[in-house]
Amino acid sequence: EMIYTVQHLNVYKPANDTRVLPTQVRTAGNSAMCGVDFLTIGQELVLTGSVEPSHLEIDLCSYAVIDKEEAEQLRSQ
Repeated sequence: EMIYTVQHLNVYKPANDTRVLPTQVRTAGNSAMCGVDFLTIGQELVLTGSVEPSHLEIDLCSYAVIDKEEAEQLRSQ
């Protein structure tokens, strides 16, 4: 398992009962298990995943990870 600590710049679709999202994001330990193992410090990404009480979950098999520029291009189409 990998655990990232993130800063939320924007929340596009918050969970119904979530006032503040956790800053911990968990994922499997490698991409063969659908883990997101390529995040680096300073990246601005759009992440989709699930909200757990103490953390967020992301994976490559069920959710999207897109960089900021790609997200802006998708929004403008």
